[in-house]
Amino acid sequence: MTSDPSSPAELAAEAIETMLSRHPVLVRLVVSQRAKFEGWLKCELAQDLEQMGLGPVQLEPPCGGTAVRPGRADLSFMTGGRRMLLELKTCNTNFRLPGAVSVTRPITKNTQGICDDCVKLRRAGGGVMAFVAFPLDPTDLAAFQPYLSRVLAAAGRPVARADRLHQCGSRLSLLVTCLEVGPLADSSEYQGDAHHATP
Repeated sequence: MTSDPSSPAELAAEAIETMLSRHPVLVRLVVSQRAKFEGWLKCELAQDLEQMGLGPVQLEPPCGGTAVRPGRADLSFMTGGRRMLLELKTCNTNFRLPGAVSVTRPITKNTQGICDDCVKLRRAGGGVMAFVAFPLDPTDLAAFQPYLSRVLAAAGRPVARADRLHQCGSRLSLLVTCLEVGPLADSSEYQGDAHHATP
């Protein structure tokens, strides 16, 4: 994997981190309450990518699918003269942490959604899978590793990966991970969890 600062994964991670830094109160609220914020994140990210000169940004562009049921990505942006599809997910965890409400969250289902989007992007020829996992204990990121491993398996061999750890109080953080994924070589390359696989 590359650490090229101009890679689409790095550009997306930097834009998300900058945006989170601009909204500390909102971020603290969603993290402490384990609330999803994907819709807001998509709109803010589209605006920031456009302002970074990576436009025209397109919301919900076509992304594979069939004539009967066309697929859509969350957004696309321009970089290096090519259009880059981007899928975005927020993954609230169920780890018990001080400062976060104790509620049950479907972390396995959330992680499978990220895996499904990785495969969708790969079937469409590649793109960027961006996700934010929260809340996490910044001193124990290993707790999220089994879930991250599943995502990396679905991503295949990412062209680039960018991670940002965003602090939200002394014991709470968000992990922003952006993976630039290439095309799926063939349908047998990723088997994943057969009972969760997207057709």
